[in-house]
Amino acid sequence: MKKQDKFKRNYFRIDTFLPVQVNVVPPDIVQHANPAIIGNVQDLQPVIVNISGGGISFKAAKEYSKGDTLELIIALYMLSGAATTNVYIQKALTVREHTPIATTVRVYGRVLRAQKSAGGNYHTFIGFTSITEKIREVIMNFVFQWERELLRNTQINAGTAFEPVFIDRLSTGISLPFEIFIKDGDGIKYLFAPGLPCDAITKEFFEERGISKIYVKQEDLPALEDIVFKKKAKADPFDKENLLSFKKYSFHKTIYHPIPRAVLIPHSDINFSVFLMNDFNYAPLSEITPEQPVTLDEKILSAQGHFLIKKIDMPRYCNYLLSITDKATEEKNLKPIVIKENAVIAMSDFFEDPRDKEKIKTLLSHIEHIIDCMFEDGSSLYTLLSADKGDFYTRVHCVNVSILCIAIGIELGMSRKALKQLGIGAMLHDIGHSSMNNELINKQGRLSDTEYSLFKTHVIESINILREHEGMTTETLKLILHHHEKMSGRGYPFMLSGDKISFFGQIAAIADAYDVLTTNRPYRNALTTFQALSTLSKEAGSYDTMLLKIFIKILVRE
Repeated sequence: MKKQDKFKRNYFRIDTFLPVQVNVVPPDIVQHANPAIIGNVQDLQPVIVNISGGGISFKAAKEYSKGDTLELIIALYMLSGAATTNVYIQKALTVREHTPIATTVRVYGRVLRAQKSAGGNYHTFIGFTSITEKIREVIMNFVFQWERELLRNTQINAGTAFEPVFIDRLSTGISLPFEIFIKDGDGIKYLFAPGLPCDAITKEFFEERGISKIYVKQEDLPALEDIVFKKKAKADPFDKENLLSFKKYSFHKTIYHPIPRAVLIPHSDINFSVFLMNDFNYAPLSEITPEQPVTLDEKILSAQGHFLIKKIDMPRYCNYLLSITDKATEEKNLKPIVIKENAVIAMSDFFEDPRDKEKIKTLLSHIEHIIDCMFEDGSSLYTLLSADKGDFYTRVHCVNVSILCIAIGIELGMSRKALKQLGIGAMLHDIGHSSMNNELINKQGRLSDTEYSLFKTHVIESINILREHEGMTTETLKLILHHHEKMSGRGYPFMLSGDKISFFGQIAAIADAYDVLTTNRPYRNALTTFQALSTLSKEAGSYDTMLLKIFIKILVRE
Protein backbone atom coordinates (compact mmCIF):
# COMPACT_ATOMS: atom_id res chain seq x y z
CA MET A 1 0.00 0.00 0.00
CA LYS A 2 2.84 2.30 0.81
CA LYS A 3 4.35 1.84 -2.66
CA GLN A 4 0.97 2.51 -4.24
CA ASP A 5 0.60 5.83 -2.36
CA LYS A 6 4.09 6.85 -3.40
CA PHE A 7 3.31 6.07 -7.03
CA LYS A 8 0.12 8.08 -6.86
CA ARG A 9 1.94 11.08 -5.36
CA ASN A 10 4.65 10.97 -8.02
CA TYR A 11 2.06 10.75 -10.77
CA PHE A 12 0.16 13.82 -9.69
CA ARG A 13 3.20 15.86 -8.71
CA ILE A 14 6.17 16.26 -10.99
CA ASP A 15 9.67 17.65 -10.84
CA THR A 16 10.47 19.88 -13.79
CA PHE A 17 11.79 23.37 -14.42
CA LEU A 18 9.57 26.25 -15.45
CA PRO A 19 9.89 30.00 -15.99
CA VAL A 20 8.58 31.49 -12.75
CA GLN A 21 8.29 34.85 -11.01
CA VAL A 22 7.50 35.08 -7.28
CA ASN A 23 6.28 38.25 -5.57
CA VAL A 24 5.40 38.75 -1.90
CA VAL A 25 2.04 40.54 -1.63
CA PRO A 26 -0.08 41.82 1.30
CA PRO A 27 -2.26 39.07 2.84
CA ASP A 28 -5.49 40.98 2.24
CA ILE A 29 -4.84 41.07 -1.53
CA VAL A 30 -6.24 37.55 -1.80
CA GLN A 31 -9.72 38.95 -1.15
CA HIS A 32 -9.38 41.02 -4.32
CA ALA A 33 -6.97 38.73 -6.16
CA ASN A 34 -7.50 37.99 -9.80
CA PRO A 35 -5.97 34.62 -10.65
CA ALA A 36 -5.98 34.39 -14.41
CA ILE A 37 -4.43 33.10 -17.59
CA ILE A 38 -2.41 36.10 -18.73
CA GLY A 39 -0.26 37.16 -21.68
CA ASN A 40 3.47 36.79 -22.09
CA VAL A 41 5.50 38.13 -19.13
CA GLN A 42 9.15 39.14 -19.38
CA ASP A 43 11.91 38.33 -16.88
CA LEU A 44 10.61 34.93 -15.79
CA GLN A 45 13.51 32.80 -14.57
CA PRO A 46 13.72 29.01 -15.08
CA VAL A 47 13.41 27.28 -11.70
CA ILE A 48 13.28 23.61 -10.70
CA VAL A 49 9.85 23.10 -9.17
CA ASN A 50 7.63 20.36 -7.85
CA ILE A 51 4.13 21.22 -8.99
CA SER A 52 0.61 19.86 -8.77
CA GLY A 53 -2.87 21.26 -9.02
CA GLY A 54 -2.80 22.01 -5.31
CA GLY A 55 0.52 23.75 -4.87
CA ILE A 56 4.14 24.20 -5.77
CA SER A 57 7.51 23.98 -4.07
CA PHE A 58 10.91 25.29 -5.10
CA LYS A 59 14.29 26.26 -3.73
CA ALA A 60 15.69 29.77 -3.77
CA ALA A 61 18.39 31.82 -2.11
CA LYS A 62 15.64 34.08 -0.77
CA GLU A 63 13.88 33.14 2.46
CA TYR A 64 10.09 33.28 2.65
CA SER A 65 8.31 33.03 6.00
CA LYS A 66 5.52 30.66 6.92
CA GLY A 67 2.21 32.42 6.24
CA ASP A 68 3.58 34.77 3.55
CA THR A 69 1.18 35.39 0.69
CA LEU A 70 2.84 35.03 -2.69
CA GLU A 71 1.82 35.96 -6.19
CA LEU A 72 3.14 33.28 -8.57
CA ILE A 73 3.46 33.85 -12.31
CA ILE A 74 4.20 30.54 -14.02
CA ALA A 75 4.71 29.82 -17.73
CA LEU A 76 3.47 26.41 -18.85
CA TYR A 77 4.06 25.06 -22.33
CA MET A 78 1.25 22.85 -23.60
CA LEU A 79 0.84 21.05 -26.89
CA SER A 80 -2.30 21.16 -28.93
CA GLY A 81 -1.56 17.58 -30.00
CA ALA A 82 0.41 14.70 -28.56
CA ALA A 83 4.22 14.66 -28.49
CA THR A 84 6.42 16.93 -26.49
CA THR A 85 5.19 19.50 -23.99
CA ASN A 86 8.13 21.63 -23.00
CA VAL A 87 9.30 24.59 -25.08
CA TYR A 88 12.95 23.62 -24.59
CA ILE A 89 12.39 20.25 -26.29
CA GLN A 90 11.37 21.89 -29.54
CA LYS A 91 14.96 22.34 -30.64
CA ALA A 92 15.54 18.57 -30.49
CA LEU A 93 12.92 17.99 -33.18
CA THR A 94 13.83 17.90 -36.85
CA VAL A 95 10.54 19.56 -37.75
CA ARG A 96 8.25 21.05 -35.16
CA GLU A 97 5.10 19.06 -35.90
CA HIS A 98 3.35 20.27 -32.76
CA THR A 99 4.22 23.72 -31.50
CA PRO A 100 3.76 24.24 -27.74
CA ILE A 101 1.30 26.93 -26.77
CA ALA A 102 2.70 29.17 -24.03
CA THR A 103 0.16 29.55 -21.23
CA THR A 104 1.19 31.92 -18.47
CA VAL A 105 -0.91 31.77 -15.31
CA ARG A 106 -1.11 34.01 -12.28
CA VAL A 107 -2.13 32.36 -9.01
CA TYR A 108 -1.79 33.17 -5.32
CA GLY A 109 -0.64 30.93 -2.51
CA ARG A 110 0.39 30.82 1.13
CA VAL A 111 3.75 29.58 2.37
CA LEU A 112 3.06 26.39 4.33
CA ARG A 113 6.65 25.91 5.46
CA ALA A 114 10.19 26.86 4.52
CA GLN A 115 13.25 24.76 5.29
CA LYS A 116 16.87 25.79 5.06
CA SER A 117 18.91 23.29 3.07
CA ALA A 118 22.43 22.07 3.74
CA GLY A 119 23.60 24.34 0.93
CA GLY A 120 22.13 27.44 2.56
CA ASN A 121 19.12 27.74 0.22
CA TYR A 122 15.48 27.77 1.27
CA HIS A 123 13.04 25.07 0.21
CA THR A 124 9.63 26.76 0.15
CA PHE A 125 6.33 24.85 0.08
CA ILE A 126 3.26 26.75 -1.11
CA GLY A 127 -0.40 25.81 -1.18
CA PHE A 128 -2.56 27.57 -3.77
CA THR A 129 -5.18 29.69 -2.01
CA SER A 130 -6.58 31.72 -4.90
CA ILE A 131 -6.91 29.74 -8.10
CA THR A 132 -9.75 29.14 -10.54
CA GLU A 133 -10.80 25.65 -11.58
CA LYS A 134 -9.82 26.47 -15.14
CA ILE A 135 -6.26 27.31 -14.09
CA ARG A 136 -6.10 24.22 -11.87
CA GLU A 137 -7.15 22.15 -14.88
CA VAL A 138 -4.42 23.79 -17.01
CA ILE A 139 -1.79 22.92 -14.41
CA MET A 140 -3.01 19.33 -14.06
CA ASN A 141 -3.04 18.89 -17.85
CA PHE A 142 0.55 20.09 -17.90
CA VAL A 143 1.48 17.62 -15.14
CA PHE A 144 -0.12 14.69 -16.98
CA GLN A 145 1.46 15.67 -20.30
CA TRP A 146 4.86 15.94 -18.70
CA GLU A 147 4.46 12.48 -17.12
CA ARG A 148 3.72 11.07 -20.58
CA GLU A 149 6.69 12.96 -22.00
CA LEU A 150 9.04 11.40 -19.44
CA LEU A 151 7.85 7.93 -20.44
CA ARG A 152 7.91 8.72 -24.13
CA ASN A 153 11.45 10.09 -24.16
CA THR A 154 12.68 7.23 -22.02
CA GLN A 155 11.22 4.72 -24.48
CA ILE A 156 12.35 6.36 -27.73
CA ASN A 157 15.92 6.67 -26.42
CA ALA A 158 16.15 3.08 -25.21
CA GLY A 159 18.77 2.17 -27.82
CA THR A 160 20.68 5.46 -27.68
CA ALA A 161 24.38 5.64 -26.76
CA PHE A 162 24.93 7.76 -23.64
CA GLU A 163 27.89 9.41 -21.95
CA PRO A 164 28.04 9.77 -18.13
CA VAL A 165 28.93 13.19 -16.75
CA PHE A 166 29.77 13.83 -13.11
CA ILE A 167 27.66 16.70 -11.81
CA ASP A 168 30.46 18.26 -9.77
CA ARG A 169 32.38 18.86 -13.01
CA LEU A 170 29.64 21.01 -14.52
CA SER A 171 30.31 24.73 -14.64
CA THR A 172 27.72 26.91 -12.92
CA GLY A 173 25.98 29.99 -14.26
CA ILE A 174 24.94 28.42 -17.56
CA SER A 175 22.00 26.56 -19.07
CA LEU A 176 22.61 22.94 -20.04
CA PRO A 177 21.78 22.80 -23.77
CA PHE A 178 21.00 19.08 -23.95
CA GLU A 179 18.48 16.59 -22.60
CA ILE A 180 19.28 15.20 -19.15
CA PHE A 181 18.94 11.50 -18.34
CA ILE A 182 19.60 9.59 -15.12
CA LYS A 183 20.22 5.92 -14.38
CA ASP A 184 18.54 3.73 -11.80
CA GLY A 185 17.87 0.02 -11.35
CA ASP A 186 15.56 0.02 -14.36
CA GLY A 187 18.07 1.63 -16.71
CA ILE A 188 18.42 5.08 -18.32
CA LYS A 189 15.47 7.41 -17.75
CA TYR A 190 14.63 10.82 -19.15
CA LEU A 191 14.55 13.60 -16.54
CA PHE A 192 14.90 17.15 -17.91
CA ALA A 193 14.62 18.90 -21.28
CA PRO A 194 17.39 21.15 -22.67
CA GLY A 195 17.71 24.50 -20.92
CA LEU A 196 18.12 23.35 -17.30
CA PRO A 197 19.85 26.14 -15.35
CA CYS A 198 23.08 24.81 -13.87
CA ASP A 199 23.57 26.50 -10.51
CA ALA A 200 24.11 25.60 -6.87
CA ILE A 201 20.40 24.86 -6.43
CA THR A 202 20.37 22.44 -9.37
CA LYS A 203 23.42 20.63 -8.03
CA GLU A 204 21.76 20.45 -4.62
CA PHE A 205 18.65 18.94 -6.26
CA PHE A 206 20.73 16.05 -7.60
CA GLU A 207 22.81 15.66 -4.41
CA GLU A 208 19.70 15.27 -2.24
CA ARG A 209 18.53 12.44 -4.48
CA GLY A 210 21.86 10.68 -4.36
CA ILE A 211 22.56 11.37 -8.03
CA SER A 212 26.25 11.99 -8.65
CA LYS A 213 26.20 11.86 -12.43
CA ILE A 214 23.83 12.51 -15.28
CA TYR A 215 23.76 10.93 -18.72
CA VAL A 216 23.73 12.76 -22.05
CA LYS A 217 23.54 11.45 -25.58
CA GLN A 218 26.86 10.85 -27.27
CA GLU A 219 25.71 13.07 -30.13
CA ASP A 220 25.70 15.94 -27.62
CA LEU A 221 29.41 15.51 -26.84
CA PRO A 222 30.37 18.70 -28.73
CA ALA A 223 28.20 20.66 -26.31
CA LEU A 224 29.91 18.98 -23.37
CA GLU A 225 33.30 20.24 -24.46
CA ASP A 226 32.19 23.80 -23.86
CA ILE A 227 30.49 23.43 -20.50
CA VAL A 228 31.60 20.35 -18.59
CA PHE A 229 35.22 21.09 -17.89
CA LYS A 230 35.98 24.11 -15.77
CA LYS A 231 39.52 24.09 -17.16
CA LYS A 232 39.19 23.46 -20.86
CA ALA A 233 41.89 22.11 -23.08
CA LYS A 234 42.75 24.15 -26.12
CA ALA A 235 39.97 23.66 -28.65
CA ASP A 236 40.66 21.86 -31.90
CA PRO A 237 40.53 24.22 -34.89
CA PHE A 238 37.36 24.16 -36.95
CA ASP A 239 37.45 21.59 -39.75
CA LYS A 240 34.53 21.88 -42.16
CA GLU A 241 35.15 18.32 -43.39
CA ASN A 242 34.94 16.82 -39.89
CA LEU A 243 31.45 15.81 -38.71
CA LEU A 244 32.23 16.28 -35.01
CA SER A 245 33.74 19.70 -35.72
CA PHE A 246 30.63 20.68 -37.65
CA LYS A 247 28.32 19.50 -34.85
CA LYS A 248 30.28 21.61 -32.39
CA TYR A 249 30.04 24.62 -34.71
CA SER A 250 26.30 24.09 -35.11
CA PHE A 251 25.89 23.87 -31.35
CA HIS A 252 27.87 27.08 -30.81
CA LYS A 253 25.44 28.95 -33.04
CA THR A 254 22.57 27.98 -30.73
CA ILE A 255 24.21 29.46 -27.62
CA TYR A 256 25.90 32.59 -29.00
CA HIS A 257 24.50 35.87 -30.28
CA PRO A 258 26.67 37.98 -32.62
CA ILE A 259 27.01 41.63 -31.65
CA PRO A 260 28.29 44.54 -33.75
CA ARG A 261 31.66 45.82 -32.60
CA ALA A 262 30.41 49.41 -32.92
CA VAL A 263 27.98 49.10 -29.97
CA LEU A 264 30.88 48.52 -27.57
CA ILE A 265 31.73 52.09 -26.66
CA PRO A 266 35.19 52.81 -25.20
CA HIS A 267 35.20 53.42 -21.42
CA SER A 268 31.66 52.01 -21.02
CA ASP A 269 31.03 49.38 -18.34
CA ILE A 270 29.69 45.96 -19.30
CA ASN A 271 28.56 43.10 -17.04
CA PHE A 272 28.35 40.35 -19.67
CA SER A 273 31.10 38.17 -21.11
CA VAL A 274 32.38 38.77 -24.63
CA PHE A 275 33.61 36.05 -26.97
CA LEU A 276 35.51 36.06 -30.25
CA MET A 277 34.98 34.02 -33.39
CA ASN A 278 37.89 33.61 -35.77
CA ASP A 279 37.70 31.17 -38.68
CA PHE A 280 34.60 29.69 -37.01
CA ASN A 281 36.50 28.93 -33.82
CA TYR A 282 35.04 30.37 -30.61
CA ALA A 283 37.05 31.60 -27.63
CA PRO A 284 36.41 33.84 -24.60
CA LEU A 285 37.75 37.37 -24.88
CA SER A 286 36.66 38.71 -21.51
CA GLU A 287 34.74 36.54 -19.05
CA ILE A 288 32.75 38.88 -16.82
CA THR A 289 30.23 38.43 -14.02
CA PRO A 290 27.34 40.75 -13.12
CA GLU A 291 28.97 41.38 -9.75
CA GLN A 292 32.26 42.46 -11.34
CA PRO A 293 31.62 44.66 -14.41
CA VAL A 294 34.52 45.58 -16.66
CA THR A 295 35.32 48.86 -18.39
CA LEU A 296 35.81 48.48 -22.14
CA ASP A 297 39.43 49.27 -22.90
CA GLU A 298 41.73 49.13 -25.89
CA LYS A 299 42.75 45.53 -25.14
CA ILE A 300 39.16 44.32 -25.53
CA LEU A 301 38.12 46.61 -28.35
CA SER A 302 41.19 45.99 -30.52
CA ALA A 303 40.82 42.21 -30.48
CA GLN A 304 40.66 40.66 -33.94
CA GLY A 305 37.61 38.64 -34.86
CA HIS A 306 33.85 38.82 -34.63
CA PHE A 307 32.28 39.64 -31.25
CA LEU A 308 29.63 37.47 -29.63
CA ILE A 309 27.86 37.05 -26.32
CA LYS A 310 26.12 34.02 -24.87
CA LYS A 311 22.35 34.07 -25.17
CA ILE A 312 21.98 33.62 -21.42
CA ASP A 313 23.56 37.08 -21.07
CA MET A 314 21.00 38.68 -23.38
CA PRO A 315 19.04 40.49 -20.60
CA ARG A 316 22.24 42.20 -19.38
CA TYR A 317 23.23 43.05 -22.97
CA CYS A 318 19.78 44.59 -23.56
CA ASN A 319 20.22 46.73 -20.45
CA TYR A 320 23.57 47.87 -21.82
CA LEU A 321 21.96 48.87 -25.13
CA LEU A 322 19.36 50.82 -23.18
CA SER A 323 22.12 52.57 -21.25
CA ILE A 324 23.75 53.86 -24.45
CA THR A 325 20.49 55.06 -26.03
CA ASP A 326 21.19 58.73 -25.29
CA LYS A 327 24.66 58.46 -26.78
CA ALA A 328 23.20 56.70 -29.82
CA THR A 329 20.77 59.57 -30.33
CA GLU A 330 23.68 62.03 -30.35
CA GLU A 331 26.00 60.06 -32.63
CA LYS A 332 24.89 59.76 -36.25
CA ASN A 333 26.60 56.44 -37.00
CA LEU A 334 25.73 54.74 -33.71
CA LYS A 335 21.97 55.30 -33.84
CA PRO A 336 21.26 53.07 -36.88
CA ILE A 337 23.39 50.28 -35.43
CA VAL A 338 21.51 50.31 -32.11
CA ILE A 339 18.17 50.42 -33.96
CA LYS A 340 19.18 47.41 -36.03
CA GLU A 341 20.57 45.49 -33.07
CA ASN A 342 17.33 45.95 -31.14
CA ALA A 343 15.46 44.61 -34.18
CA VAL A 344 17.77 41.58 -34.34
CA ILE A 345 17.16 40.85 -30.65
CA ALA A 346 13.40 41.13 -31.16
CA MET A 347 13.66 38.79 -34.15
CA SER A 348 15.67 36.30 -32.09
CA ASP A 349 13.02 36.44 -29.39
CA PHE A 350 10.27 35.83 -31.95
CA PHE A 351 12.11 32.79 -33.32
CA GLU A 352 11.89 31.22 -29.86
CA ASP A 353 8.09 31.53 -29.79
CA PRO A 354 6.80 32.45 -33.28
CA ARG A 355 3.15 32.12 -32.37
CA ASP A 356 3.30 34.85 -29.72
CA LYS A 357 1.01 37.58 -31.03
CA GLU A 358 2.52 40.30 -28.82
CA LYS A 359 5.95 39.73 -30.34
CA ILE A 360 4.60 40.55 -33.82
CA LYS A 361 3.60 43.96 -32.48
CA THR A 362 7.12 44.44 -31.15
CA LEU A 363 8.60 43.59 -34.56
CA LEU A 364 6.27 46.09 -36.24
CA SER A 365 7.53 48.83 -33.91
CA HIS A 366 11.10 48.01 -34.93
CA ILE A 367 10.11 48.21 -38.61
CA GLU A 368 8.81 51.72 -37.84
CA HIS A 369 12.15 52.68 -36.25
CA ILE A 370 14.08 51.40 -39.29
CA ILE A 371 11.83 53.31 -41.70
CA ASP A 372 12.17 56.51 -39.62
CA CYS A 373 15.94 56.10 -39.53
CA MET A 374 16.19 55.71 -43.31
CA PHE A 375 13.92 58.68 -43.97
CA GLU A 376 15.84 60.88 -41.52
CA ASP A 377 19.21 60.02 -43.04
CA GLY A 378 19.38 58.60 -46.53
CA SER A 379 22.96 57.44 -45.95
CA SER A 380 21.99 55.29 -42.95
CA LEU A 381 21.49 52.26 -45.21
CA TYR A 382 25.25 51.82 -45.42
CA THR A 383 25.57 51.97 -41.62
CA LEU A 384 22.66 49.56 -41.15
CA LEU A 385 24.35 47.04 -43.42
CA SER A 386 27.94 47.63 -42.32
CA ALA A 387 27.82 45.46 -39.17
CA ASP A 388 30.04 42.39 -39.04
CA LYS A 389 28.89 39.46 -41.16
CA GLY A 390 31.16 36.88 -39.62
CA ASP A 391 28.66 34.06 -40.05
CA PHE A 392 25.11 33.43 -41.21
CA TYR A 393 22.47 33.84 -38.50
CA THR A 394 18.89 33.59 -39.75
CA ARG A 395 17.64 36.30 -37.39
CA VAL A 396 20.30 38.76 -38.61
CA HIS A 397 19.65 37.77 -42.21
CA CYS A 398 15.92 38.46 -41.76
CA VAL A 399 16.61 41.98 -40.49
CA ASN A 400 19.11 42.63 -43.30
CA VAL A 401 16.61 41.54 -45.94
CA SER A 402 13.97 43.78 -44.35
CA ILE A 403 16.33 46.78 -44.47
CA LEU A 404 17.22 46.13 -48.12
CA CYS A 405 13.55 45.72 -49.10
CA ILE A 406 12.62 48.96 -47.34
CA ALA A 407 15.46 50.74 -49.19
CA ILE A 408 14.04 49.53 -52.51
CA GLY A 409 10.55 50.54 -51.43
CA ILE A 410 11.70 54.06 -50.54
CA GLU A 411 13.47 54.37 -53.90
CA LEU A 412 10.21 53.35 -55.60
CA GLY A 413 8.30 56.01 -53.65
CA MET A 414 6.10 53.58 -51.73
CA SER A 415 3.72 54.88 -49.06
CA ARG A 416 4.61 54.39 -45.42
CA LYS A 417 1.83 51.81 -45.10
CA ALA A 418 3.26 49.80 -48.00
CA LEU A 419 6.78 50.07 -46.56
CA LYS A 420 5.55 48.58 -43.26
CA GLN A 421 3.88 45.68 -45.09
CA LEU A 422 7.00 45.13 -47.17
CA GLY A 423 9.32 45.42 -44.16
CA ILE A 424 7.43 43.02 -41.88
CA GLY A 425 7.05 40.45 -44.65
CA ALA A 426 10.78 40.59 -45.36
CA MET A 427 11.62 40.34 -41.66
CA LEU A 428 9.43 37.25 -41.30
CA HIS A 429 10.29 35.60 -44.63
CA ASP A 430 12.35 32.82 -43.04
CA ILE A 431 10.42 32.28 -39.81
CA GLY A 432 9.78 28.73 -41.01
CA HIS A 433 13.44 28.02 -40.18
CA SER A 434 12.32 27.96 -36.53
CA SER A 435 10.67 24.61 -37.29
CA MET A 436 13.83 23.01 -38.65
CA ASN A 437 16.83 21.29 -37.18
CA ASN A 438 19.79 23.65 -36.71
CA GLU A 439 22.18 21.22 -38.38
CA LEU A 440 20.11 21.33 -41.56
CA ILE A 441 20.13 25.16 -41.53
CA ASN A 442 23.89 25.19 -40.90
CA LYS A 443 24.76 22.37 -43.32
CA GLN A 444 28.09 22.84 -45.04
CA GLY A 445 27.99 22.91 -48.82
CA ARG A 446 25.38 21.35 -51.04
CA LEU A 447 22.31 19.73 -49.51
CA SER A 448 21.29 16.22 -50.57
CA ASP A 449 18.05 15.91 -52.53
CA THR A 450 16.23 14.77 -49.40
CA GLU A 451 17.68 17.59 -47.30
CA TYR A 452 16.85 20.16 -49.96
CA SER A 453 13.26 18.93 -50.17
CA LEU A 454 12.96 19.27 -46.40
CA PHE A 455 14.62 22.69 -46.42
CA LYS A 456 12.16 24.02 -49.02
CA THR A 457 9.26 23.30 -46.65
CA HIS A 458 10.27 26.33 -44.58
CA VAL A 459 8.30 28.57 -46.96
CA ILE A 460 4.96 26.83 -46.32
CA GLU A 461 5.81 26.43 -42.64
CA SER A 462 6.31 30.21 -42.43
CA ILE A 463 2.80 30.73 -43.76
CA ASN A 464 1.36 28.13 -41.38
CA ILE A 465 2.87 30.03 -38.47
CA LEU A 466 1.84 33.50 -39.61
CA ARG A 467 -1.75 32.62 -40.52
CA GLU A 468 -2.42 32.50 -36.79
CA HIS A 469 -1.49 36.18 -36.50
CA GLU A 470 -3.95 38.96 -37.17
CA GLY A 471 -2.99 41.83 -39.45
CA MET A 472 -0.90 39.86 -41.94
CA THR A 473 -1.95 41.37 -45.28
CA THR A 474 -2.22 39.38 -48.50
CA GLU A 475 0.80 41.21 -49.94
CA THR A 476 2.87 40.45 -46.86
CA LEU A 477 2.03 36.74 -47.00
CA LYS A 478 2.68 36.63 -50.75
CA LEU A 479 6.17 38.05 -50.17
CA ILE A 480 6.90 35.16 -47.84
CA LEU A 481 5.43 32.60 -50.26
CA HIS A 482 7.29 33.96 -53.28
CA HIS A 483 10.72 35.05 -52.04
CA HIS A 484 12.34 31.89 -53.48
CA GLU A 485 10.50 32.05 -56.81
CA LYS A 486 12.47 33.02 -59.94
CA MET A 487 11.27 35.04 -62.91
CA SER A 488 12.46 32.12 -65.06
CA GLY A 489 10.08 29.72 -63.31
CA ARG A 490 12.91 27.71 -61.71
CA GLY A 491 12.26 28.71 -58.12
CA TYR A 492 10.15 27.11 -55.40
CA PRO A 493 7.73 26.17 -53.95
CA PHE A 494 5.34 26.76 -56.89
CA MET A 495 7.78 27.34 -59.80
CA LEU A 496 6.00 30.59 -60.65
CA SER A 497 7.34 32.84 -63.38
CA GLY A 498 7.08 36.47 -64.53
CA ASP A 499 4.24 38.55 -63.18
CA LYS A 500 2.71 35.53 -61.46
CA ILE A 501 5.22 36.30 -58.74
CA SER A 502 3.97 39.07 -56.45
CA PHE A 503 5.74 42.44 -56.63
CA PHE A 504 6.81 42.19 -52.98
CA GLY A 505 8.07 38.67 -53.65
CA GLN A 506 10.20 39.93 -56.55
CA ILE A 507 11.76 42.59 -54.32
CA ALA A 508 12.45 40.12 -51.50
CA ALA A 509 14.04 37.60 -53.90
CA ILE A 510 16.76 40.10 -54.83
CA ALA A 511 17.39 41.27 -51.26
CA ASP A 512 17.47 37.69 -49.94
CA ALA A 513 19.96 36.49 -52.55
CA TYR A 514 22.23 39.51 -52.07
CA ASP A 515 22.43 39.12 -48.28
CA VAL A 516 23.22 35.40 -48.54
CA LEU A 517 26.02 36.10 -51.04
CA THR A 518 27.60 38.82 -48.87
CA THR A 519 27.65 36.81 -45.62
CA ASN A 520 30.46 34.46 -44.59
CA ARG A 521 29.75 30.74 -44.44
CA PRO A 522 32.17 28.00 -43.35
CA TYR A 523 32.17 26.57 -46.88
CA ARG A 524 32.73 29.88 -48.70
CA ASN A 525 33.81 33.44 -48.06
CA ALA A 526 31.43 36.37 -48.34
CA LEU A 527 31.41 38.17 -51.67
CA THR A 528 32.05 41.90 -51.86
CA THR A 529 29.18 44.18 -52.87
CA PHE A 530 30.58 44.40 -56.41
CA GLN A 531 31.03 40.62 -56.68
CA ALA A 532 27.53 39.94 -55.36
CA LEU A 533 25.89 42.44 -57.71
CA SER A 534 27.86 40.96 -60.62
CA THR A 535 26.60 37.49 -59.67
CA LEU A 536 22.99 38.70 -59.51
CA SER A 537 23.39 40.46 -62.87
CA LYS A 538 24.61 37.23 -64.47
CA GLU A 539 21.44 35.58 -63.19
CA ALA A 540 19.29 38.40 -64.59
CA GLY A 541 16.73 35.90 -65.88
CA SER A 542 15.94 35.03 -62.28
CA TYR A 543 15.11 38.56 -61.18
CA ASP A 544 13.02 41.48 -62.40
CA THR A 545 15.31 43.65 -64.57
CA MET A 546 13.88 46.99 -63.43
CA LEU A 547 14.08 46.09 -59.73
CA LEU A 548 17.61 44.75 -60.09
CA LYS A 549 18.76 48.00 -61.74
CA ILE A 550 17.21 50.01 -58.89
CA PHE A 551 18.88 47.74 -56.33
CA ILE A 552 22.28 48.15 -57.97
CA LYS A 553 21.78 51.92 -58.15
CA ILE A 554 21.03 52.07 -54.41
CA LEU A 555 24.08 50.04 -53.36
CA VAL A 556 26.50 51.72 -55.79
CA ARG A 557 25.32 55.09 -54.48
CA GLU A 558 25.91 53.97 -50.92
